[in-house]
Amino acid sequence: MASVAFDGLKTKIRARSGFTFVEVLLSLILGGVLSVAVVEAAATVVRLETRMANRSLALERGWNVLSVLEPRALHAALGLTASYRDGDSPLPGRWAHGPLYIWRDALFPADEDGDGVFRGRGLSVLYSIPSGLRADLHAIKEIENNLYISLLGDASQLDDRLPVNTASDIRSWTVFPLSGRPVSISNHSVAAGHSSSWLTIRLTGVQPPIQLYPYDELHYLRAARFFAENAGLYAETFTTAWKSQGEMLEGVLEMWFEWTPSKRRLEVWILTTGGESSVKNSRPSEWPASAPWKADFERQDMAVTFGSWILKNL
Repeated sequence: MASVAFDGLKTKIRARSGFTFVEVLLSLILGGVLSVAVVEAAATVVRLETRMANRSLALERGWNVLSVLEPRALHAALGLTASYRDGDSPLPGRWAHGPLYIWRDALFPADEDGDGVFRGRGLSVLYSIPSGLRADLHAIKEIENNLYISLLGDASQLDDRLPVNTASDIRSWTVFPLSGRPVSISNHSVAAGHSSSWLTIRLTGVQPPIQLYPYDELHYLRAARFFAENAGLYAETFTTAWKSQGEMLEGVLEMWFEWTPSKRRLEVWILTTGGESSVKNSRPSEWPASAPWKADFERQDMAVTFGSWILKNL
């Protein structure tokens, strides 16, 4: 009897050892749901990582733009303060503008708004670059037209920095900051019997005469303007006319400048992209309400970078 009972128990166990169709179906459904959830979670992580990487790249591009603009803005009108305040000195070359201009669409100069602020998409600036060459003087000297003076310092790059000797080209113009007025160099050469660290220059365009101070550093005058176009930062330089330098940096959707003369404050907002976005983005709250906006920007992973400078030379 015991053997018969044991055999019956084994039969029941064998009968229940498999899965029913319903159990198999539920398992497949649950497995599918879990698989979809895992795939969706992985896709979400990938999208988030991509957006974070794009935003990081956009911020980097914005800082790169600031690194281009900042030294030029801070050196705007350096050494030209007296010239542009009293108006009694000739403009360098054929430069027809003040040392700093804000531009609107198509690079038309911006008008001053009712609050005393110039607003626009582009920046035009006349700025100075230090040369490392200093006047070889031991006392203050009055400088007149066509006068030769000696300079001390490394002159190895002088030919590249002063490639022309005509006053119609801004690249021939220089400034000694303590003098406050621009002068043109019509000739330069290494002084006879001396090394390349001692040279003479001929100053022209000195009207009226100016005072030159001992060891004042010579600065080269340069002019450039910057604006955003076709998702890039574009630059133009001025010699006797504007010449395009092409795209300097990519990923720059738009820029917005505000110049407040009463406070000598220049502000810039830079809208950059790190790549196309998988979702539609709204207009960043940091982007000024008066600045341009395009619907195409909403399909980009964007960042807004802000810069502000006090221009003490203006």
